[in-house]
Amino acid sequence: MRFSVVIFLCLSSFTNLSAQDYTWTAGLKASLTRMDYFVGPRIQLTKGRYETDLSIAFGAQRTFEQHRIFPRMALSAGYAIINRPKFGFLPLVKVAYSLLNLRTSVDNFHQWEEIYGGLRTKFGNKWIVHIDITGGWMNEHYKDSFNGMTRNEGNLGYDFEIGIGYAW
Repeated sequence: MRFSVVIFLCLSSFTNLSAQDYTWTAGLKASLTRMDYFVGPRIQLTKGRYETDLSIAFGAQRTFEQHRIFPRMALSAGYAIINRPKFGFLPLVKVAYSLLNLRTSVDNFHQWEEIYGGLRTKFGNKWIVHIDITGGWMNEHYKDSFNGMTRNEGNLGYDFEIGIGYAW
């Protein structure tokens, strides 16, 4: 239930495009998590001091070296405490979902749901570089290979991200 509320709040900032001006930013990002390091595209909507970010990335080690597709979708929202023309600093909330098929004798999917809080620092005006440092809770769902039961385990997690984008 809490996960649904956070996703709703993040999505509501995407859909609230009333009279204020807004800016779109598209770019690439790389992030390091407990599971893998991820690379992929991202798109961001900035409206006043609010920022909402959506990215779909792939786990570089598992996707490219182990030939197992490992996608991760992340949605983050934040409010800029410092919002200068070439510098910004904001706290943010990030939710993410990852899925990995281990390809054992039967389909064995591992799923991760993550909810993190942290800080973003950004530099630039049209070309923007951002650095995110977040940490929080992650749930892992998987099928136990010994008895075939589905297991759910929680851990502390982190996400260090750097990205570059062009704003218009």
